[in-house]
Amino acid sequence: MSVKKTKKSQALRDLKALVGNLSDRDVKIKKDFRLFEDFFQHFPIPVSMWSAAIDGTIITIKDKGFFCENPKKVKNLFECELLKDIVRYAHEAACSGQNTQKLLTKSRKSFYISVVPRFDDTDSIVGVSGIAWDATSNVDIINILSEIKELTESNSVTLAEISLKAEEAIQKSRIIKLIKGA
Repeated sequence: MSVKKTKKSQALRDLKALVGNLSDRDVKIKKDFRLFEDFFQHFPIPVSMWSAAIDGTIITIKDKGFFCENPKKVKNLFECELLKDIVRYAHEAACSGQNTQKLLTKSRKSFYISVVPRFDDTDSIVGVSGIAWDATSNVDIINILSEIKELTESNSVTLAEISLKAEEAIQKSRIIKLIKGA
């Protein structure tokens, strides 16, 4: 057998192994993605996520009801002008390499917004990923606990009033059903 034929045979074996490895990797990625989808669908806290190109074009989106219907650009993710402005600013910051984290409270709703840069294999920024988490229950619970603390420090409250405030805080929790096993 000639050296040329041996090199060609080895190249074909290497190519076959590479294709096999890539196929295995793709199957694993698809399986992981299905697991993520299932997790996302059953997660007890409303969270929406997106990824976008540098120009603001939406690449992927997972929404729990926060976003406008079928947004094509980052500037169209939310109806609320304040959220639009924060996300637009955060997108620009992420495109220059900065992470942005904000807690925004408006009309008795609180949202944690985080936007980070996405990098390619050469560490070049190719876009951004973002998350919007409805943190309203957490903010409400902290506010109620702060009220209880102030009332107890001033000794201007009865145990019954503290109990009512504590129950109010407990009922604000989204995970109370998980804790109580319901």
